[in-house]
Amino acid sequence: MDRLLEVKQEEVKIDFELRTKCRTRINMRNLMQTMHVAFKVQSTSPSMFSVRPPNGCIPPRAELSLEVILVPQNELPEFFPCSKDKFLIKSAMAPGGFSTERIPGEWFASRKKHVFLDAKLRVVFSGAFLLRHLVARGEIDDVRFVIQRRSHPNKPDDQTGRTALHIAAASGNVDMVEMLLEAGAIVDVVSKSGQTPLLEAVYMGHFEIVLSLLGRGASTEAKNSIGWTAIHLAASWNHVDIVSLLIEKGAELEAADREGRTALHSAVTEGHVECVKLLLEAGADPDARSLDGRTALYRAAAKGDEVLAELLLEWGACKDLKTADGKSPYDIATEKNHATVLSALRRGNGLMTAARKGNLQMVRKHLGQGAKVSGGDQYGWTALHCAAFKGHGQVVDELLAYGANVDSRDVEGHTPLHCAVEAGHKEVVQLLIRRGADVDAKSVRGATPLNIAVLLKNAALLRFLLNGSDGSFVQTVGAQEGLLPDDSPRLTRRDRHPRRNSLVCVQ
Repeated sequence: MDRLLEVKQEEVKIDFELRTKCRTRINMRNLMQTMHVAFKVQSTSPSMFSVRPPNGCIPPRAELSLEVILVPQNELPEFFPCSKDKFLIKSAMAPGGFSTERIPGEWFASRKKHVFLDAKLRVVFSGAFLLRHLVARGEIDDVRFVIQRRSHPNKPDDQTGRTALHIAAASGNVDMVEMLLEAGAIVDVVSKSGQTPLLEAVYMGHFEIVLSLLGRGASTEAKNSIGWTAIHLAASWNHVDIVSLLIEKGAELEAADREGRTALHSAVTEGHVECVKLLLEAGADPDARSLDGRTALYRAAAKGDEVLAELLLEWGACKDLKTADGKSPYDIATEKNHATVLSALRRGNGLMTAARKGNLQMVRKHLGQGAKVSGGDQYGWTALHCAAFKGHGQVVDELLAYGANVDSRDVEGHTPLHCAVEAGHKEVVQLLIRRGADVDAKSVRGATPLNIAVLLKNAALLRFLLNGSDGSFVQTVGAQEGLLPDDSPRLTRRDRHPRRNSLVCVQ
């Protein structure tokens, strides 16, 4: 026989915390059928560890649990997670009836006694504190080691509330993040500042980790303490690739922080042109207002950012919306003497006005000065809409030659062709059709240019439109007295746009 005791543990595992008395247990069983067994536990670092009881006697086949205590430490162990410290458990045969207090120490030193070395246990440090520390150091093998010893990945730091996953996400180590997630780390765990691991990764610009966390179901709409979501952070820090990914994953573009600011506000405030473009192309509202009434255009004007002001104007940002204290983008640009922004604001207005008036010379002048041919107002109307509605064929031709989108749409889905048909401008209708206008384009409410021509009973316009139509409205033309079939959209007249009375489709 090479031992008298069975020791249940293969190592002494201590969940380490700074300045805390850390405890664990060693469980033993007497293997003897009839004899008492005396034992003694020795540590290679008796100044750090104590054992209760350190020695004693175990009856036949009985079990005993010892408590191991690490005295409070003000610093990390010199070696971790595997320590150089060990515990030795020795045993010897003992006559029955011996108590712990009566076991002579010389029993385990005397050469006359047959002393067994039943176990030699190494000390292993683990626990959530060390797990977070090892994650921060990027020690992936050691992290794996402590995870295998059931170190809880979701236990947060008492002061910050950050878990190991927060730290890994901020560090940029994809393998570490994946390991923690496999170990059961909660993907949307929230720190005391409201940060989730996704928000940490977005803030630091770690695209691969953002992709990994989103793949594990991380919420794009979690908000930190100031109400910022992932897309706010990405836009504010100019992480273009992450902004694009969040848009692809369906992040809410109009999510507002505690001050009512959207991601577009954040991107404009920081002057990040590419992020602004991505957000606008994805459908972000250029006229969204924060609680103080400021729009993205107002912020661009206040900063004197001509590039962003022109970009927002091109996407239809309204120049006339005022803040809570009554200031418009014009007002703030004037107040701060941002001449280039004022010029951009005026150019947009000038082109629209010239197009509406049919002043070809002024249209060319404004375009030559850099006015955006596709810029629109708050209703989505472009210069081409204005010229088409007013019947200014030369202006329409000039705008199209300059690159205007023949099928540009206002907020209700009306194209310049809708406008020209409604106003009854035959020549402009012909021009737009020749330049490729979609005669079957439907507004938001389902009205096509052909619908409008039928309602107006304009036979000349119907002929032009039918030549370019896919034939789906041939029945409409043949209807008695020009009325629409029963299953066609019904048109009515109402005041929709401040510049005109328009035809809209009402189901």
